[in-house]
Amino acid sequence: MTIRFKPGISQTKALEKVAAVIQANNPGFPFEFRFVDDDFNKPFITETLIGKLAAAL
Repeated sequence: MTIRFKPGISQTKALEKVAAVIQANNPGFPFEFRFVDDDFNKPFITETLIGKLAAAL
């Protein structure tokens, strides 16, 4: 499930509300979330590190 929050809304409060709704409707499973930008940036971590190391030389 993908959820987009309105700009300016506290992510912490919004996630708490989403967690409450999910847990109320599906109590047998834990509420887990991750951010799309974290998934997008994961492949570039190594490239970023190599770039920093190359700049230091």
